Amino acid sequence: MQKKFLIPSLIVLFIIVVVSFFFFRQRQTDLRYVTDHSIVQWKIDGKNLNVEVVNTPESIELGLGGRGSIEADGMLFVFDEPVQPVFWMEDMKFPIDLYWIKDGKIIGFEKNLQPPKNLNEQDDLPKYSFPGYVDMVLEIPLSKRINLSQY
Repeated sequence: MQKKFLIPSLIVLFIIVVVSFFFFRQRQTDLRYVTDHSIVQWKIDGKNLNVEVVNTPESIELGLGGRGSIEADGMLFVFDEPVQPVFWMEDMKFPIDLYWIKDGKIIGFEKNLQPPKNLNEQDDLPKYSFPGYVDMVLEIPLSKRINLSQY
């Protein structure tokens, strides 16, 4: 009698495991496919942050330039594949910390980047890059007072 129930019980258990796997896997959103400029909750360095995701070439190029502030804790630049991006402070109106991220881990940072003193003279702005490849970059305004680890 017990053998009759063993096979069906194993099949039901297998189905539950497979369905659970796909359900929980889908909850981890791939930020490359989030609507551009969406604000999402994202965890890095043990901290939950509300970040504005930018993932199109146009919005990545513009970044926080021209804005007086940001509603979220920071702006998360998400690239389709690992890249060696170059950032600068063109049209920035407030200082930021910048974090280089690969595979969900901070691998480098630039602290206390200051906006241009004169928005009319931006020809020789410093450029910031990381020597390796990253798949995300996080900019956090200093006014948010969020300090992530120094990896």
